[in-house]
Amino acid sequence: MAHIVGLSCPNCGGPTNREASKCGYCGAGLILLPDGSSFRNKSEMICPKCGTTNERSSWICVDCGTILTKDIEMLKEIQKKVRFEQERVKNSLPSWMKDKLETEEFVHCVYKIYKERSFSVVTDKRIIINWAPFFRSSWIQEAKFSDVVSIGPVKYDAYHGVMWRFEVNTFHGTVLIDGFPDAGNCSIFHSWAVKALENHTQRKKDVRVLIIKLPLGEDADQKEIKKETEIIPTLACHKCKKEIPKGNYMFCPFCGTTLERK
Repeated sequence: MAHIVGLSCPNCGGPTNREASKCGYCGAGLILLPDGSSFRNKSEMICPKCGTTNERSSWICVDCGTILTKDIEMLKEIQKKVRFEQERVKNSLPSWMKDKLETEEFVHCVYKIYKERSFSVVTDKRIIINWAPFFRSSWIQEAKFSDVVSIGPVKYDAYHGVMWRFEVNTFHGTVLIDGFPDAGNCSIFHSWAVKALENHTQRKKDVRVLIIKLPLGEDADQKEIKKETEIIPTLACHKCKKEIPKGNYMFCPFCGTTLERK
C-alpha cells in the first residue's frame, strides 16, 4: 500500500494544501512541481538581519523570525489562529498528559483511538503513546527526541492484530508506536514524528512556533516611530538655536557654545 505523504512549504516546512499558491503560515509564493510531489519557491531573497534565504514574498524570516511584511494586522490574525488551535489541541489531551508537557512545548499531532482511551502525541520535544485497548491493560511509552537515533518506516502487522505501526529507535531501546487501524493515519502521524525529529536535530523551529512568539503588541509603524523618536534631538543650543542630537554633548557641535543643561 502506498505511503501517504502530506505536502509542506519548501520555505518554512508548514503543512500546505496541494491547491495552495501561497503558504498560509509564512506567506511564501509556491509552485507545485509537475509530478505533484512537492512545491518549490517562486523566487528568493535574503533576510536583512540573519542572511537566511527566504521566499521573496515571505511574511517572516523562517530562521530568526524577523518580520518582513508591513501587514502586521494580518500577522496578528494568523498568530491568534495558531494560538487558538494550539490551546484547543492541548485541551483535548488528558490531564496527566498535559502535566507532562513543558509550558512552551508545541504539539504537532494528536491521534486518538478506542473512543479516546488511547492517545499518541508528537510534540517538538518527544513522542508519547498511551495504549489502552479494551481488551488489555494500558501502558505509556515516551521517546524524547534528545534520545532518538532514528525512526523506522511504517509497517503492516497482521500477526498482533495491530495492523499499522512504526518503531522509534532510542539510546535506551526501541519504542513501538502502534495501534493504528489504517495506513493513512499511521503515515500522517509518522510524517509528523519524522519532521519533529528533523527539526530537533537541525535545531530548527516550526514556523508556527515562530508565529506564536512574534512580538506583535505594537504595529510596525508604531515601532519605527518609537525608534526614530529615540534619536530625535531633545536639546537646542541657546546661541545658534539648532537642535542637538541626543548624547552626552558638552559643546554645541554646530557653533561650539558650551551647552547649558537643566
